[in-house]
Parts: sequence; structure tokens; C-alpha cells
Amino acid sequence: MRRTQIRRGPGPKRRTTLRSVGKRGLRLKDLDKILHEVILTRDGHRCRKCNAPPQPGRGNALQAAHVYGKLAHPAMRYYLPNVITLCQRCHFGWWHKVGFGREAAPNNEVRDWCVLTLGPDYMQALDAMAGERSQGKPKRDMRRIEAELREALNADVGDR
Repeated sequence: MRRTQIRRGPGPKRRTTLRSVGKRGLRLKDLDKILHEVILTRDGHRCRKCNAPPQPGRGNALQAAHVYGKLAHPAMRYYLPNVITLCQRCHFGWWHKVGFGREAAPNNEVRDWCVLTLGPDYMQALDAMAGERSQGKPKRDMRRIEAELREALNADVGDR
């Protein structure tokens, strides 16, 4: 009997784990939670589009939405002007349906809303930052990002 080489496919996809950094085990998930708190506090715990207060049982829990997506623009993931508060309905029923960012047309409904709501100068600054090319994956100092987010959270809470 002749033996043949075993043909193997790519195999099962490995589940990617969140990277922990340093002795404290700081993870991206932890920074995202802090970012979420900062953005909701900054925007007064209301959706920027429909101005609805949070009602978690009714499907419009508040979420932090990135103007320029965190996968297409990883350097802007924790850049506070790039994140706004939207309720779940506006975030997934409008924002992601219409689309924004690298794949979307520059004059779509979401972009027009951003220019009207946030202002043309604000959007030009975001566009300029999003247009900058980074060399590969950006290096992030997680501890510095955490310190900046906590400082912003304390400043927002102190202003109230």
C-alpha cells in the first residue's frame, strides 16, 4: 500500500486574545471601557444624533462610535475627537448601515451629518489625521493612553 502525504487545510481559526501589557495586565478591553466612560461623560450621557437618554432595556443603550473606524485607522482608536456617543439604534441601524470611512463615499449621509453636527473645521482636522499614513501597526504606549483617558475622565467629572 502506497502512503500519500496528508493534505491539511488552514485548520481552525485561532481565537485572538486581547494582549496584556506589563505587570498589571492592562488590556485593550480595559482601555475601551475607560474610553467608553470618558465619551459618555463628555457627551452628557445622550445620543448625539437623536438626543435620547440611555434606556438599556429598549435596545438603545449608549455606545462609543468611532468616526474613523478602529480597524481601518488603528492610530485613531483612542483619539477622543474621533469618538462620539450614539445609541444602539443610531449606531447600528444608521451609522453602520450608511457607512463611513475608507470604503464609503466622501459625500454620504453620515459625513454630511458629521460636518453639520461637529463642524467643518473639526472634520477637516479628523480627515487630516486619518489621511496620515502610519508605517505598519502603530506602536502604542498603553500606560500613557490609560493615563490620558483617566485624566480626561477626571476633568469631565470635575467640570460637572
